[in-house]
Amino acid sequence: MSKTVGANETQGKLETTINGEDIHSENLSNNISNNISNNGYEKYKPNLQSKITSCLEENGLPTESIIFIYSDSCPHCTKMKPWVEELEGKKYQFLWVSVNGDKIQTISKCLEGIVELRYVPDFICPLTEKNKVGAFTSIEEMENFIEECFR
Repeated sequence: MSKTVGANETQGKLETTINGEDIHSENLSNNISNNISNNGYEKYKPNLQSKITSCLEENGLPTESIIFIYSDSCPHCTKMKPWVEELEGKKYQFLWVSVNGDKIQTISKCLEGIVELRYVPDFICPLTEKNKVGAFTSIEEMENFIEECFR
């Protein structure tokens, strides 16, 4: 289906027509954003989240946690471990995944095509597909990242 789009500037206002529907400048950005969200990537996001969470659930792994991928030989990971433990003591749940452990292959399979697992430490939020590769500069920065995952 093709769309007819036209635009005119009248008295300093942009008037746009999409498929015969007049769109005024104040509504244009909302309509473009909604159109992209409804017709673009956003329509696939629930399916991706379902794939990720389904895969994690099928393998007995928690879906509402932060995945913390680390290596025991990584100095940045070593620095992150006490912060992860402290935040676990508050209210957050982490899934600890060693690059040398059994879970790494499952996690790789569940996140395939969404998050590329190449470096550690890596913090991944399966519900939003957000991830942070590398060390946080502070425990507050780490906590802010986690909060963003569940908004």
